[in-house]
Amino acid sequence: MEAATEAARRLIAYDRDGEGDYHGTPYWPDHPATTANPRGYVRQEYAAFV
Repeated sequence: MEAATEAARRLIAYDRDGEGDYHGTPYWPDHPATTANPRGYVRQEYAAFV
């Protein structure tokens, strides 16, 4: 579980730096909810991707 959280944080940093193409609905990479729940952000982005 720790590895998944770290991977989520890396994706958020990647998107925050402008390298990624994030969906941002309902939360963008800089949103406080993203910081509080990084794995939730990944789920959001994955759902938009598929």
